[in-house]
Amino acid sequence: MFNDWLLSELRKKEWDQADLARASGLTTAAISKYIGGRVPNSEALQKIAHALKLPPELVFEKAGLLPPKSELSPKKRELMEKLQHSTDADAQFVIDMLEVAVKNRQRQVPDGINPKTTPR
Repeated sequence: MFNDWLLSELRKKEWDQADLARASGLTTAAISKYIGGRVPNSEALQKIAHALKLPPELVFEKAGLLPPKSELSPKKRELMEKLQHSTDADAQFVIDMLEVAVKNRQRQVPDGINPKTTPR
């Protein structure tokens, strides 16, 4: 449910409803209704996304207005969301680190052996 997700996001930021109201430009009464279970309209969802620094698509998905993106795992989606709010230099750093991690993993696994199916 959207309200549970929204509460979880507020906890992550250590915000209360008033903090979200200030950051989003919405009233505390509106935020209280959303926490209580009412689904915000698209304008309010945009404001909530901006205030939480999250992609609007994610917030619309959580509100049930867009289908979930199932092609990425939750961790990969979290990474993508964080990258959207990073600098190009930060994104390049993450890319470089991932390339090193993949190369190291490939060196550890001999060709033709699948580590998921090979007994240990």
